[in-house]
Amino acid sequence: MTKNKIVPLALSLLINNGISIDSENNGKIAFISKEQNEILDLVQKAADECIKLYKPFSKVKAASQKATDIFANFGRTMPHGLGHGTGLEIHEAPFISLRAKEDSVFKEGNIVTLEPGLYYPELGGCRLENDILITKDGNKVLTNSKIFRI
Repeated sequence: MTKNKIVPLALSLLINNGISIDSENNGKIAFISKEQNEILDLVQKAADECIKLYKPFSKVKAASQKATDIFANFGRTMPHGLGHGTGLEIHEAPFISLRAKEDSVFKEGNIVTLEPGLYYPELGGCRLENDILITKDGNKVLTNSKIFRI
């Protein structure tokens, strides 16, 4: 057991005809330090702001840049991409990261993950991961991962 750290609880499933689901919750049972609380709040803020960019014809790189900017404003860095497509494979295109091609956009019917995260050896880590369906008019959250504090 890890003492005094935020603990991510990951869930990846393969269901119905090989379709993949990728989801993650985070929690900590005990006192949350000010710095740990800041990490949880920043990850939630990134998720809340970036989901607005998960819509048809929006550039995937712009969504990743939004998360990067939110974290950078607080001197933090996310060490992985913001998300990826999911379907027959658990990780497939589009790959939502700063390395994405400029012309890579979300398309209606894409099922993609939104998974901002921050990790520190002395504090623990937090990744808030949900699966998102890109719809004609925006998006629909398919999973219901949350950051919880007990």
